[in-house]
Amino acid sequence: MRQGFERTASFARQVDKAFMARSGIAYSFLRDEFEASRLAPKLDEAAGTRMTPAQFVDAVSQRFGLKGSEHADAVPHNRRVAALVEFASENPEWAVGPEGGIFRDGPDGIERIAPGRDAGGKRFGFAASVSPAGTLSVADGRVVELSGEFEPRTGALDIGDAVDRLEATYEVGMRM
Repeated sequence: MRQGFERTASFARQVDKAFMARSGIAYSFLRDEFEASRLAPKLDEAAGTRMTPAQFVDAVSQRFGLKGSEHADAVPHNRRVAALVEFASENPEWAVGPEGGIFRDGPDGIERIAPGRDAGGKRFGFAASVSPAGTLSVADGRVVELSGEFEPRTGALDIGDAVDRLEATYEVGMRM
């Protein structure tokens, strides 16, 4: 039993180091959000397989559309991706999709909430957009097919506020 714990702890340290190098943030900081989604490989399970830390980091990074550390905004982007993944796991009408966004069918088309900057470009938050002619196919909380051009609608520093503001655009006649 102790040997399994030590193997997992060693694997976790290696994953943290590799994740930090790749995305600018330690996996331990994002672990709860990703593993709550049931879409990420579980660290404890991966430690007991032949998956290497690098393979684990690649799988998580690709699955959730994380930015690499070479991007100046990698850390704020990746933190918001983790928050969106957790939000989608708690709100089943939303599905995790490519490039760090979450998606659902809405009254005007496919809705997307993704990491983004405020109108002034200074503060990082969440951008809401809609694809009126888009198509969306979801399986097990994950987007499997997505098409369409997204048009910006609104945004906020908080996910819930971004969703509320998006829904408010329908109420005040901003429908396309």
